[in-house]
Amino acid sequence: MPNILLIPLLWLAMGFALTSAAPPATAPAAQESADTIPEAFDIIRQILGEPASAKDDLLSFVFPRTDLEVLMDGYLVPVEAGLRTEVHFFKCPCGRMLLSGTFCLAEWEVNDVIDELRKANIKVVSTASGFQRSKPQMIFLRFQAEGHEKQLAEAIKASFEWIGEARNAHPKLESLIPKDE
Repeated sequence: MPNILLIPLLWLAMGFALTSAAPPATAPAAQESADTIPEAFDIIRQILGEPASAKDDLLSFVFPRTDLEVLMDGYLVPVEAGLRTEVHFFKCPCGRMLLSGTFCLAEWEVNDVIDELRKANIKVVSTASGFQRSKPQMIFLRFQAEGHEKQLAEAIKASFEWIGEARNAHPKLESLIPKDE
């Protein structure tokens, strides 16, 4: 019986000895993107435009939904009451760009924006109703990702093609409209 217990104890002790070894004297440097934070933020601004606010290592964009009139219980919801999309970029110590934010979407925009985000491997974190009893029904779509700043910014820009007035001019929608012969 003691021999049966001895083998697992030896394996456990060997595992502990291996995992408790001291780290190397010089830890390998974190792999960084070729762009510095200011350069990375400039790339993002060129793609998404202004206005953007930068504070320390965070670049934020706020896009008000001025293209919609949203009614809640029959009363107009002011844009300042939360009808906006927010997008935030910040650097990870590993050198990659991180992205998080919230789209403010009308119910008919949600699926197309999700499809566009998925093309770029941007994760949809959650969706939630923006307001109860609103017309149109507003949905807040939370997202996050990591990657290179250019690809992330381009994916966000492509998502905006499915929102508001840009949606009505989208070439994919025009191709679905039957032509009179």
